[in-house]
Amino acid sequence: MVLGNLSLLYPHLDLFFKGITFPKKDQTVRPLANISEKLCLAYYKNSKKYVKPPLTAAHKEVLVGASFDWIIADKKSSLPHTRTHITICLYHIGKEIDWIHLELKIILEQKTPTGSAGYKNQAEKIISMITNR
Repeated sequence: MVLGNLSLLYPHLDLFFKGITFPKKDQTVRPLANISEKLCLAYYKNSKKYVKPPLTAAHKEVLVGASFDWIIADKKSSLPHTRTHITICLYHIGKEIDWIHLELKIILEQKTPTGSAGYKNQAEKIISMITNR
């Protein structure tokens, strides 16, 4: 529902980002990561598909913290699907905040050898984009 009409979430972004930091169940991390990816893509890319979300600096700070927690964690919630969604978010936010690309590149280089084929492919693309930037 939300992914089809992302603007339904916009009035509730404060609540969304409040809940993103400490999800109660591991199963909720993947959908949160997916929604976060869509928010980032709508914010950073000129897309006719979505209206640009009103992301604040505080929202981005919370998202960066949660994203790095999810990537680093070796829990079931940190599956390749989740990591793939989050690396895209971190890449785009890293265009504004310098240190994110440095940390993201290090983590991706460490986690890539043990990831799935899809995760390896995504990680290599992100590393390449960071390097060529």
